[in-house]
Amino acid sequence: MINILYCGNDKVFDGILTCSLSILKRSSLSEPFTFYIFTMDVSHIKDTYLPVSDTQVAFFDKIIKEYNPENRAIKIDVTSLYMEEFDSCPTKAPTALHIH
Repeated sequence: MINILYCGNDKVFDGILTCSLSILKRSSLSEPFTFYIFTMDVSHIKDTYLPVSDTQVAFFDKIIKEYNPENRAIKIDVTSLYMEEFDSCPTKAPTALHIH
């Protein structure tokens, strides 16, 4: 099993798909791939900071299984970890910066 980790929100999904297809099309390995996607919902910072959706992951999983039925995509929501470790960080978002 070959493990690959992506981290991002729903805006990077196209890049995740493109990168993965490049890997799968050019790989001569017969081992299956597991693609992990760390994502989180921080829409409290900005409305558009949304996690990769379950629908996107299901589509991604369907596509990668065309190359090897044992390939799989696993979404891991790290919102709670982010909130615990970084939510109070003063530089977490552009709205935290005040220029006078």
